[in-house]
Amino acid sequence: MYKIKILGLIPARGGSKGIPKKNLYIFNNKPLIQWTIESAKESNLLDKIIVSTDDQSIANFSRSKGVEVPFLRDKNLATDDSLIIDTVLKVLEQQKNFDYVLLLQPTSPLKTKDDIANIISLQKKYNASSLVSVCEASENPAHFYEINNQNYLCKSFEEVKGSNRQNYKKNYILNGALYLSSVKNLKKYKSFFTNNTIPYIMPRERSIDIDDIIDIKWGEFIHKYNNNNE
Repeated sequence: MYKIKILGLIPARGGSKGIPKKNLYIFNNKPLIQWTIESAKESNLLDKIIVSTDDQSIANFSRSKGVEVPFLRDKNLATDDSLIIDTVLKVLEQQKNFDYVLLLQPTSPLKTKDDIANIISLQKKYNASSLVSVCEASENPAHFYEINNQNYLCKSFEEVKGSNRQNYKKNYILNGALYLSSVKNLKKYKSFFTNNTIPYIMPRERSIDIDDIIDIKWGEFIHKYNNNNE
């Protein structure tokens, strides 16, 4: 059977409004990006692992951990408004002969090598061209409200009926940890998400997405709690 070649891509820009140098910020005694580098390497399922960054210090650290940084990302691809797909397509101009790209976000440090193995296993099971990691939403959209122009509360989604938690259908959100897509699909749709995307469901305790210091503290607590209860 033909074995697909998978490029592991870790995007790690230097700028961040919430936490300066976020990807090198210490999370449970290691720089944040190190957790993703280690899980990617420990999976032994990726044919190549590279880091895409615009920051020399992130590049130097990543290389010290045994992954490639083939070039520094252009600054116009590393702003707050930049789309990650533009970076992916830029990388693919240089990194050829891969069938799939697995995007591993360093801001999701609690994903494990097993999560990487599981999403790749799902790809094989369904022969899927597009897969993303999700987790169950903690809130029912029926309970979402917004404030209108008159400063009154109103339902955000009128068509969603309220119910007891035990009765409403499950909703899922992208947790930002893993995105797996064929190179062909990425070039065609310029997105990891299509109408035929398969979900890889991760537990909420591994789905923390680091944006600010509160997320750091909460993620560290969850990580220590999980380790103490294994």
